[in-house]
Amino acid sequence: QQYRINPSILVDLYGGFGLLVSHEIMWRSFGGPNFYENKARSDLRNLSRIEISNRRFELFGFRPSLGIVREIQRSSSVLFQYERLRVEVGFTRDF
Repeated sequence: QQYRINPSILVDLYGGFGLLVSHEIMWRSFGGPNFYENKARSDLRNLSRIEISNRRFELFGFRPSLGIVREIQRSSSVLFQYERLRVEVGFTRDF
C-alpha cells in the first residue's frame, strides 16, 4: 500500500520570476517480511522542494530553473533510512 499527499504552491513574482514551494509526505507498507529482518517493512518519506525559475529567459519554450530539495526517509528497516539534500539545475516547460 502507498499513500501520498503533495500540496504545492506556485507564486509569480516581479520580473518574470516564479517560485514553487512543495512538500510531499508518502507512507508505504510492504506486504510480507523481508528476507534479512523477518518483519514487514513500512516507510515514511518527507520531501520538501523550493524551485525558482524566470520566464523571461525562455528558449524554445523552456526556461532555466534552480531548486533545492530536502528528503528524509524513515523506515522500520534501518537499511532503508536516509537523509538527502540536493541542488537541482534544469529546464522546465509549462503545458
